[in-house]
Amino acid sequence: MKPDTDFVLRSLAAVLRTEILPLVDSKYVQADILLIIQFLSALAADYESAAFCRNEENQELRELFAEAGTYVTETDLKKRLDKAVNSKDVDFKISSLDKCNQDLFNILIDLHAHIETLEGEEARRIEQTIWKVLKMKIMRRLPIIKMALPGSTPELLE
Repeated sequence: MKPDTDFVLRSLAAVLRTEILPLVDSKYVQADILLIIQFLSALAADYESAAFCRNEENQELRELFAEAGTYVTETDLKKRLDKAVNSKDVDFKISSLDKCNQDLFNILIDLHAHIETLEGEEARRIEQTIWKVLKMKIMRRLPIIKMALPGSTPELLE
């Protein structure tokens, strides 16, 4: 049997909650254990969706770059956009997807700065699209962020 990472993390959280936590008298140590449980649960949730989220974001960014590229007037930025548009996610390890994702978001920052200098409705529309992409990045991670916050209730084995 192959142990799935999310199952192992959730199992560890469950053992801490049901077997270890009841044996601990110190409120301080109990709080630490609860925090560890929350982080294990958040890691399990992130593990399940991490590759999909990064790949989806990378595709959204490439589509935005393809659309915005026709309006960019800065030569170096236009080349970077074209290179990004023609790139693909081929290595689906989280570390590789994260690196690509960060590289694309760095280009997005430069694109945003450039678009803000341009006049016209199309520039404003692209700027709104950039803000939507940034909002979606946060929304994809919000459940995991909330789960890792102290005071939240982790979802353990169901």
